[in-house]
Amino acid sequence: MFTSVHLLACLCCMFLLKRIEFEYSEFPGSSYEEESVCNDDNTGIRSFPEKKNSGGPKLPVFGDKVGFQVIRYLDFWLITITFLVGVSTQSAVYSNMGTYLRSFGQEKNLVIFMLIYPIIGITTEIIGGVLSDKTQRKVSRVVYIVFVLLVQLVLLVCFIFIGDQTTFTFIYFPAVCIIKGLTFLHCSILPLEYFGSKHYGRNFGATLLGLGLTILMLMFFLGHMYDATIEVSGVLTCYGLQCFFVSTLVLCGFTTIALGASVLLFLRKPVLTA
Repeated sequence: MFTSVHLLACLCCMFLLKRIEFEYSEFPGSSYEEESVCNDDNTGIRSFPEKKNSGGPKLPVFGDKVGFQVIRYLDFWLITITFLVGVSTQSAVYSNMGTYLRSFGQEKNLVIFMLIYPIIGITTEIIGGVLSDKTQRKVSRVVYIVFVLLVQLVLLVCFIFIGDQTTFTFIYFPAVCIIKGLTFLHCSILPLEYFGSKHYGRNFGATLLGLGLTILMLMFFLGHMYDATIEVSGVLTCYGLQCFFVSTLVLCGFTTIALGASVLLFLRKPVLTA
């Protein structure tokens, strides 16, 4: 149900965002002149002549790109992998929260988490957005993504050993909500900063659609692994931390992929910035 609603929302966002007109001057430091962009070779890497900055950070803006123009850039794939793999992993934890708590005998706490999740999510995105804008001259947005994915990996490793402890669940699930909010927030801005505002609706809308499909496949895979841990025929619930050992290892692997892509994206910044 969650994934179906997500896919529908992605399609709506793709068509609605396509109709939003952005003025590039609204984003400090993001202005560019198309004629100043020079092809270095056929690798999709561009070089930019030195120019006066209007007060914002230097950004590796490639100009207004869309469709097949975008997919030839390595940076696009790094952003996409970070976004799809990172957020889908966080969404999988959130969507299966009831299953986790029921397996640990903590289903009574589900109501508490469902009440505080929207509050934490909204607060995180507001504070995270303000902080990111205030510090973008000194700290790249990618740094925030790298940090939260690293924290996510640490939490997943801890979950393998102490995930069924009540104290840990009250840390783990709100932390995943915060991490998801910050990852989604910053990954949604990167396509605008890298590939311009003219086609931002289609670029990010297509990425959102890919996110919905990724979540759908991951949820199906995790559900299959959970069912495989139930040894008694006819029983629908598995109890204990061992029920999620393999699935958590998979989530750790996914997080490592997203973390690696975000680190590589950060390391490419000096090459792409004049």
